[in-house]
Amino acid sequence: MKIQATLSQLESLVAQIEDQDIDLDEAVKNYGESIKLAQKLLDELTKAKTKITKLNHQADAMISSEIQ
Repeated sequence: MKIQATLSQLESLVAQIEDQDIDLDEAVKNYGESIKLAQKLLDELTKAKTKITKLNHQADAMISSEIQ
């Protein structure tokens, strides 16, 4: 699932939880789903950070080798 789609789902669930007309069972269910989505987002962002760090190291290595 794409980060933006997951974030949109999470925002929707949070809005539903914040709705004062929602019943408790639905709010608890939405909260559980929100936690799962937040973890997916964290995992995806961690992967992206790792990939960017790796690419930066590769770029630095290429620049260093061209300078020498």
